[in-house]
Amino acid sequence: MKLKRFLAYFIDIMIVGLVASSLANIRIINPYYDEYLEVQDKIREAYNDVNEDNILDVVFKEDNINLYRDLSKCNSITSIISVCCYVLYFVGFQKWNKDQTVGKKLMGIKVVSVDKKEVSGLDYLIRSVFAYNLLFTSLNVWVSFRFSGNMYLNLTSIFSSVGSLITLITYLMILVRSDGRGLHDIVGHTKVVLDNE
Repeated sequence: MKLKRFLAYFIDIMIVGLVASSLANIRIINPYYDEYLEVQDKIREAYNDVNEDNILDVVFKEDNINLYRDLSKCNSITSIISVCCYVLYFVGFQKWNKDQTVGKKLMGIKVVSVDKKEVSGLDYLIRSVFAYNLLFTSLNVWVSFRFSGNMYLNLTSIFSSVGSLITLITYLMILVRSDGRGLHDIVGHTKVVLDNE
């Protein structure tokens, strides 16, 4: 069952990633696309002369930190598109498609409520926020527009670390718990079962 969940997850992430990245590369949808490429070039230039003696000076130079903030700003539309794709797919499509994503359908598994009720859209949203790090992705977008310098660096580091830790805990729980429920299943009052159960 755990292998089926992993394979379903992999299939679904590939689908969402392909759709989100395709949309993000359409310049009409993502007006920051060209600016993103320009900022990437500036970052590359800033790191041209880095060596083991000056790496910390280069990394923590305020101008370079602000280049990363600018890159995050330019990437904000991509992040918003990704969050929307995750919500549409893992909440809307999964609810509409009888508790299955494409990956879950191919693997013969589905999401059910532990309360024997119908899984609500809110349950799916809660699952998605925890399973796919949507809250912290959104917070990092907000931080890139609100803060600069060390405050930007500190907040994005904290949010990214906490989000990654929650994601890691979620997947470790799936691996070690006998019922295979992750943190996202527990807070969403759901579990994943074989389709014929």
